[in-house]
Amino acid sequence: MRKLPALTREEVGHLDAALRAVADRTGRPVSFNALLKRWQELVHEVTVGYSLTLYDYTNDLSVRDQIEEVLTRVPDSLRARLEEVVRPLDERFEEGTTALEKPLLPRSHRWWFRIPRKRSAEFDADI
Repeated sequence: MRKLPALTREEVGHLDAALRAVADRTGRPVSFNALLKRWQELVHEVTVGYSLTLYDYTNDLSVRDQIEEVLTRVPDSLRARLEEVVRPLDERFEEGTTALEKPLLPRSHRWWFRIPRKRSAEFDADI
């Protein structure tokens, strides 16, 4: 995983405010690095074969929503810099998944329209 770029004090303030907003909504403190790590772990699981259920997958996939929420709460210049770190993971995720016509949950982001190419029989039964 690529590291976050060096941020100015002002950028750190914007990022911290966005992370506080996510924490207030979820009820759990969060760091951008922790979100990235969780996304990276899911991307890895998806690319080697997702062994858990559809329920677990939708729960795991929600981390990408949290990243997106942070990205939408920071200024465009900072968003662009953070997206440089997230984009390679998103690309790997898309490579390891296949598209669906309808989202797994009523969400609009593209990752909700994708399921792992390699998945457990239990996952397939859930679909």
